Amino acid sequence: MNWKNKAFILKPDPLSFMKMTPSEYRYFFLALIIISVAFQGCNNQNEKSADKPITIQNFEIDTLKVFTSFETHDIAQPSDVKILKNGHIAIADYGQQTISILKKDGSLIHSFGRQGRGPGEFLNIRDILTIGEHISVYDSHQNRLVVFNYSGELLRSESFSSASMNKETTLINDSLYVIGIEGVSGSLLQVQNFKSDSVFNFGTPKAEKEQGLDLKKSKRQLKAGKVPNFFKNKVILNSDGTHIYAFFEALSELQKYDLHGNLLWSRMIDLPNNKQIFEDIVESAKENTNARSIPVLNYIADFLIIEDNMFILTARPSGGSQYIVKLNKQGEIVAEYSMPENATYGYDIDINPEDNTAYFTSWSAGIVYKGILPE
Repeated sequence: MNWKNKAFILKPDPLSFMKMTPSEYRYFFLALIIISVAFQGCNNQNEKSADKPITIQNFEIDTLKVFTSFETHDIAQPSDVKILKNGHIAIADYGQQTISILKKDGSLIHSFGRQGRGPGEFLNIRDILTIGEHISVYDSHQNRLVVFNYSGELLRSESFSSASMNKETTLINDSLYVIGIEGVSGSLLQVQNFKSDSVFNFGTPKAEKEQGLDLKKSKRQLKAGKVPNFFKNKVILNSDGTHIYAFFEALSELQKYDLHGNLLWSRMIDLPNNKQIFEDIVESAKENTNARSIPVLNYIADFLIIEDNMFILTARPSGGSQYIVKLNKQGEIVAEYSMPENATYGYDIDINPEDNTAYFTSWSAGIVYKGILPE
């Protein structure tokens, strides 16, 4: 029998199945059995792959060195670092409100910007955001995005909505951005558009939005070993242009959303320093006698997406080291890189996937480090 010519089983005629001959029935059900067995085998293989535990690789970064400092290029307080598409390195100087562009060898190409309210000036550089071949600088005090080309020429400024003032913000593309609204209107996040007034809220907050910070209540919760509600909705945001990622700073939880605001997955991230950091913060709250202050619980310093992987720069516990933690696209830890103990605290990180070169800013020491992530 020429099975390829037996197209009757694909016809839309609802009675075609009833018109089969006994011989055709046998071939039909034999094919069903073969397909069913093959499908079950694929399912079993997928389940085995999904259940297979991931072996976390552990490395030490032993190549860390000073890339630039105040003494070399007058960069006083490096707060943010970004690798540009042309391979140059952009560094934000919080102390002087400038952006410096360096080559891979550490030589300075040029600097631009200064403190002020005028065009191309900044009051508070919070982030360098790169979309395409532009450098976008987020000034959180003026609540605007200032866009430059790689030569430092001012191209345009975009104003954020008033709702984003001093909020965690990241770009999705050159038109859309997302902010953390921390439970306002019962939502966690909000997508806004530079070119229209359209907005939409999404995401379920971990706690109800509190009106102001009740320091006494929050400190009591922290002393009791609980995460204060005030901290639960604080997130660090990032986007790869097709998805939105939110890391809960005080809960060590990572969520992934599509651009319609649908939650795709949520995963607790067991970072190597979490236990010690929480114990340090609880102890600090117990020792803190200042009624107007509270220790801030934050498990990470920075979070970025590079190709199919995510990287987290952990916070640093007392007497310990910081880590760079690599995650796959499902949010599973695949590698942990320990920083040298003598390195000063790292605030921001970027990584070149072509050669695994990582750059770290140390705001307090006035240093930008450079090192290779081993494989």
